[in-house]
Amino acid sequence: MSTVWEVTLSAINNNKPHLNVFHVFDGDDNAQPFLIAAYFRDEYIIPLLPHTTTLMRWLGIRVKSLTAANPGDIFLSIIQTGINATGAMPTGVHIWVKLNSLDTTFRSGGKLVGGGNEGNFVGGEPTNNYLDNIQAIYDPFISGMLGAVDAALAIYRPSLSVPGVPVVGIVGSASVRGNSTNNRRRKAFER
Repeated sequence: MSTVWEVTLSAINNNKPHLNVFHVFDGDDNAQPFLIAAYFRDEYIIPLLPHTTTLMRWLGIRVKSLTAANPGDIFLSIIQTGINATGAMPTGVHIWVKLNSLDTTFRSGGKLVGGGNEGNFVGGEPTNNYLDNIQAIYDPFISGMLGAVDAALAIYRPSLSVPGVPVVGIVGSASVRGNSTNNRRRKAFER
């Protein structure tokens, strides 16, 4: 039996709520939700700290099963604060991370990464150095997950799912870019 876990990272950025939701696929039902939460803390949040503003503070990680046959719901309380003291960018400023599915019939998913600061942007555009640093976090985060927690990062497909039976595409890699077609300025997905 397999389980799909929804992982919600709860934070505050510039005194405003900041939630980022990921999905993890456990194909053999051996993953443990506390280990998944710890992996997100240690391999995603902590490496982001040097690249995020001191006004960004993570509060906890919730790991909840979306699969009816294997319910579960845990919360790992954490206090982690960004350590970059340069001026914070407004809360609505993010960079786009494209999650590439191994299943070519699925379109890729994506994540918005906030918490940037003025040192990471020039004229409102993220620097290549900043994008490279975020790419250097995503690459080992994705490739190391299966070995560390016996589960894989996934793209949840709600339109193909029915309640209790989620459909996902496994993430094979990520492409970190500054602009995307889903931002307000309608810029190309490129550096």
